[in-house]
Amino acid sequence: MGDMMIRELLLGDDVAGQVELLLNLLSDAAAGRELSNVVSEVIQVTIAGGVGQQQVKQLAYDLCKAVPLLSSDYSLLVDGIKNDISCGVPEAQVLALRCLPHLPPEHLLHLLDKGDIANFVEPHTRSTSPAVRSAATSALAAVLLAPEVQAALAASPGEPGLRGRRAPAAAAAAAAAA
Repeated sequence: MGDMMIRELLLGDDVAGQVELLLNLLSDAAAGRELSNVVSEVIQVTIAGGVGQQQVKQLAYDLCKAVPLLSSDYSLLVDGIKNDISCGVPEAQVLALRCLPHLPPEHLLHLLDKGDIANFVEPHTRSTSPAVRSAATSALAAVLLAPEVQAALAASPGEPGLRGRRAPAAAAAAAAAA
């Protein structure tokens, strides 16, 4: 199936077809097939584009966790995660929060540097929705317990807390070079 056909299917109203497509892509990923171009389309439409029902979005997030992404896809994925966390729909917030810890360490460190973890995740630990509170708490713990993040934060001269303003990513690079 070509990229244009995939885009049309994902933008359409055929939820069963979208689910079938994503399940097939997950199966292909499990078999080790190269899916980078297709996954880019899925991210652009369903996650960054915000198109699709929650079941479809969940499968799209699962696909992103199952395959290596292109560097350009990570920025789209992060934008989609931020949008879903901010949208006010608890189901979308939970999906996005659960995907966040699966980002590569360098992206997590970048989000910490920018204060995005503090701004987008930490407030949801006090959400009125138990599912969102649980997902936010789990995401925050997973991010902060990632060994690369801990090493970068420990090596950083920044103030303690979630906003480590003094470039933990640069500290991690320096620690890795030493």
